[in-house]
Amino acid sequence: MYQVEYAEMNSISDLEACCRQQAPRLLLVDIALISPERVNKLDDLRRRFPATDWLLGWEEPSMLGLDAAIRSQARGCVEWTASAEQFAQSLDAVL
Repeated sequence: MYQVEYAEMNSISDLEACCRQQAPRLLLVDIALISPERVNKLDDLRRRFPATDWLLGWEEPSMLGLDAAIRSQARGCVEWTASAEQFAQSLDAVL
């Protein structure tokens, strides 16, 4: 069973502020919202919250998304079109 918290962020800084209040066990981040130059900021954030695992969501696999996943050391990627079962399997695999 998962406890899901949903929050819309306008920046990596907003995400960091939210994580400072309570570090999540897992963060699911939409890779489409992160520009290539912001991947380093995501990596910095990951280092500040080492107990938090990362899962990146994307419309479809791409070289940009794969590069972001590798550079930010995400634990995995999931397509937004995945079925509920596939999505749950992705979460289980990361956790």
